[in-house]
Amino acid sequence: MRERPLNEVPAEWQQGNQLPTDRLVAPWVYSEGFDAIELAESAGYVLDAWQKAFIVDGLGVGPEGRWSASEVAQIVSRQNGKSHAIEVLILAALFLLDRDVIYTAHKDQTAKKLFNRVKAVIESTPDLLAELAPNGIRLANGERGLTLRSGRTAEFRTRTNQGGRGTSWGFLILDEAQDLTALQLQALMPMLSAHPDPQQWFLASAGGAHSVVLGNVVRDYENGMKGLTYYGWHANEDDDFGAPAVWERTNPGYPDRVTPSWCATEYRRLGAGFAMERLGIGDYPRAAGEDWVIPKSKWDEASDRASQIVGPIVLVPDAKPDLEWSSLAVAGRRADGRMHVEVIRHDRGVGWMAPAIQKQTLRNNVTVMIDPKSPASFLVADLVDLDVTVKHQFSVDDVRDACSWLHRGIATKAPVPGADDPPPSILHTGGADLTAALASASTRPLLDKWAWKRQGAADISPLVAATQAGWGVVLLERDLEKDPPPPPVRATGGESRRTPPERRTRRTRDVDVATAGF
Repeated sequence: MRERPLNEVPAEWQQGNQLPTDRLVAPWVYSEGFDAIELAESAGYVLDAWQKAFIVDGLGVGPEGRWSASEVAQIVSRQNGKSHAIEVLILAALFLLDRDVIYTAHKDQTAKKLFNRVKAVIESTPDLLAELAPNGIRLANGERGLTLRSGRTAEFRTRTNQGGRGTSWGFLILDEAQDLTALQLQALMPMLSAHPDPQQWFLASAGGAHSVVLGNVVRDYENGMKGLTYYGWHANEDDDFGAPAVWERTNPGYPDRVTPSWCATEYRRLGAGFAMERLGIGDYPRAAGEDWVIPKSKWDEASDRASQIVGPIVLVPDAKPDLEWSSLAVAGRRADGRMHVEVIRHDRGVGWMAPAIQKQTLRNNVTVMIDPKSPASFLVADLVDLDVTVKHQFSVDDVRDACSWLHRGIATKAPVPGADDPPPSILHTGGADLTAALASASTRPLLDKWAWKRQGAADISPLVAATQAGWGVVLLERDLEKDPPPPPVRATGGESRRTPPERRTRRTRDVDVATAGF
């Protein structure tokens, strides 16, 4: 057993993308992982640096002689070598740590494949084979298992909702944890309860809207939960998903197991799914009992279907990452000075957007603004061709500040002198599309604040567009304060300066794409 300083892994294991983008390690005094690696290498394994670091941190032991982490999780995209770390763990449990281990997978094919690999390693390594019990390989009636002369066992199963046998399992390995359900976990976890120091491992690629259990693990990591060790390789939503540097940062097996040419092929073919399948960006469901980002009661209180804009109008487009749906939203000041935000159109595809925006700028006093990282940013060039000027392209600071501004204006209203319950400073006209977007929306960290999380099956383009339209009005007002418009100059003859009819400001109650007048 080797002792090393707290949480220290060798420097040569900490190069390039070998350490994860997201890492939480339960502090350990020494690690059984170093001996586990030696055992694996003696059996012929050649491990990557990140696999070694993960095993060492996962098998760390605290000052009381118990595992420093009762739960260990790893989220990395497919084909990066996740299974090798699992095989090393199973061998260490049987031959080094004297613990029974149960391995589970979502697919029977996965469980069968891993069992066959561990079996082959034992059979090809004389020292390990000598410890295998007579008839120690069980493969009958759908069961797969290994038994040593010491009595230690490993079982390889496909998960079900039914409880399993066994009363003292030391390790529970949950492979393909993106598909692990709450009922399956409920059936499996009690199998560890009789062991004095059990450990469960979650191994997965990024999950989707069905990944309830894995989503809870990710939230525990984000909250820095004590007793959890977490390794994750995840891109940021603001990254250029087509950049090889991003592929390398989020795939520790790049460029050998995960080749640049195949990443390029996946990028072309997978569309919006590329972010989840190759870059580790998950789309997890909201936790049970978790309220909307802006509580529904506050959102309902800020609804006013009769609201109208009387000042300058800002229009912002947005779209789903796969461009299947898109939205146009407007914002402006009401007569009472409060902000009005409204989604005027939410429709399939994106081909309709540029003509609709041009129509709005011709019929109304509208300023167009676009987030350059939005899926709808391609409209900038299209609008130039239509003689429509994009006044402002939002910065990263604008994106995060817009979200904080909306939340503060609706959910955390500033106090008003003499008012026990001040009214919201931002009002919206409601509508099913905007409300549904908020109901399904989640957030992502952005610098020291947060922003709406675009990735996922839900379409939050109405919410993103409305948020940025309101913030666009704030930016427009700040620009006017810095550089006030010149005083009006009376025309003294010559051609009339009257604004042509098609560009006169007018109320938009008669705009054909709006559900309500703004």
